[in-house]
Amino acid sequence: MTIASGKMDIRCIDDTEDSRCPDGVECFWAGQVSCAIEITKFSVKNSITLTDTGSGMSTGYDFQNYQTLFSVTPSPVAGKKIAKSDYRLTLIVSQLRY
Repeated sequence: MTIASGKMDIRCIDDTEDSRCPDGVECFWAGQVSCAIEITKFSVKNSITLTDTGSGMSTGYDFQNYQTLFSVTPSPVAGKKIAKSDYRLTLIVSQLRY
């Protein structure tokens, strides 16, 4: 994904963890999902791991005057494995105003 106005590229590298509590199961811990991404702006590369700790949306990551939020779908379901090709990463990138 490229954000033309900010000359920034974002590339998903891998989903690194998915320990979210499956739908239909009562869990002690909500679990979390993580995704490794690479953000490049003006030739500056930054590899980070975004993590959602069960809230459904990450707490955010700031990089060069932009904030990145994300969510991952689908949610896990008891007894079913999610194929890597079925994962979808939704990013919300907004310019920070100071």
